[in-house]
Amino acid sequence: MDTLASIGKRFWQPPLKTAPSPAATTPARTGDVWTGKSPLSSADQATFQALYRSLTATGKSRLTKLMADGKLTNRDSQGHTLLSNLETLSATRLPKEAPYTTQDLVGQALEHLNDSSVINQSNRNTCGPTTVQYVLLRTQPSEYVRLVAELAADRPVKLQGGSTLTPVKDAVARDDSSRDDIERLMQSAFINHGFELRGSYSNRTDSFTYERPTGTWGKIVGGLTDKANDLVRDIGNQGIAEGKIKDLYEDVLGKEAKLVGDCPGGLLILPERLRAGVFDAVKAAVLSGKEVPVDIMTMDLEDAPGSQAENVIDQGALSYSDKMKSHQILVTGFEHGRVLYRNPWGYETSQTEREFKSRLIDGFIPE
Repeated sequence: MDTLASIGKRFWQPPLKTAPSPAATTPARTGDVWTGKSPLSSADQATFQALYRSLTATGKSRLTKLMADGKLTNRDSQGHTLLSNLETLSATRLPKEAPYTTQDLVGQALEHLNDSSVINQSNRNTCGPTTVQYVLLRTQPSEYVRLVAELAADRPVKLQGGSTLTPVKDAVARDDSSRDDIERLMQSAFINHGFELRGSYSNRTDSFTYERPTGTWGKIVGGLTDKANDLVRDIGNQGIAEGKIKDLYEDVLGKEAKLVGDCPGGLLILPERLRAGVFDAVKAAVLSGKEVPVDIMTMDLEDAPGSQAENVIDQGALSYSDKMKSHQILVTGFEHGRVLYRNPWGYETSQTEREFKSRLIDGFIPE
């Protein structure tokens, strides 16, 4: 589920992340300590000071803000605090081939924790996993860092839903996206999580494939593997469907969710009656205070047989093609006839209820 090519002018790619400022990369001075007032216990204060001394000037500022906001005492599913998990991350043993340091990862985690808007999928088809990452970061910050520490160590990690999240091997290496190391590691593991008929996910190719066996066994079944991968390419080897994103959400967040719409694979245009039902369910949930992940249709409007997407769909003049793809967003509000949502490309925006309804495919509502 996603679209990164042939998208309408209403949808735009966020700019690439700029290089960190000099202040963000200046090493902390030896012996630096926090001398202000602290709400932490004496034991936690010692942990805070040790972590504080290891940080850059920007990192110090971000860690201090987390303390002032009361977030460092937030606990994960295992009972550990955010401060404790940041300390664990700072001491994590990384793979030998890792192009990043623990200081890099702690710095990135602190940036995320202070500004969740930086989370984005960049040029990868990971809209659903990126949305789950964003929700986890904002609602369960300590759990977020717990997963980051395990993925960074290239270790499987038990999720709140009971299943195990496994790192993707080729996600350790940096790629051509604008994502930072945490975004790459987490989104790759998330999209690869759970049962998948199309094989395993590769961050390098941003696709699902079956690995071709080597040696004697490869000579025997290699041809079948190649044919299986040809079939996967034909049916679509990028992104994941709404049902799998719901399962990922439940496993990662430890919360149940109800699928609405449940659009069959490949069928992007639901009948008007079904779209209205999905829209009403999503709106009611959002107005009750929930944020709802949904799947919407995107298209290249210049190639559509009409100037407005909603008119084209209402007339029934548009059929599925490579110009139309689905994309996961997080609906956060309804105001003055407009739908407010967070796009995993890294920004918040809105559109009219009528256009949103015309593009809506399915979604899932947190219980």
